[in-house]
Amino acid sequence: MIIGVGNLDRGDDAAGRLAARALRHRLSPHVSVYDMPGEAAGLLAKMTQAPTVFFIDACMSGAQAGDIQRIDLRHEVLPVQHHDVSSHGFGLMAAIDLARILGQLPQTCIIYAIEGENYAIGAGVSSSVQQAIEQVVSRIEDEIVNFIPMKGKEHA
Repeated sequence: MIIGVGNLDRGDDAAGRLAARALRHRLSPHVSVYDMPGEAAGLLAKMTQAPTVFFIDACMSGAQAGDIQRIDLRHEVLPVQHHDVSSHGFGLMAAIDLARILGQLPQTCIIYAIEGENYAIGAGVSSSVQQAIEQVVSRIEDEIVNFIPMKGKEHA
């Protein structure tokens, strides 16, 4: 499952949803792809429906605009700067924290965080974030293709 998170009316905050929409047309129909505004309860309900979830969201960690962070929650702890930086109310980090507390975090849970620079209402997506969206789409597509066995082929 892929879940793109963001607000389409707040500039670079749309990154996750735009990436999810691009992936929807590039991946197997066996991969569920959602773009959601980022409300924690809705994200929690959706993420518990699959053993593998890729999240895509914009972040404000202080890095350079367009930087991409890949966080595998099986092996990494969310950096402190990722908490409470969402423009989605409680947002993705609260949903992940709650899923962990409830023992409902998917077996594989990966976050692609794209550093934004402009979150103004009505702004467009900046060029650095647009380039990052394209990179994330390509990277996730590669991960999914390598993760899901092709019909008629076995993976070692």
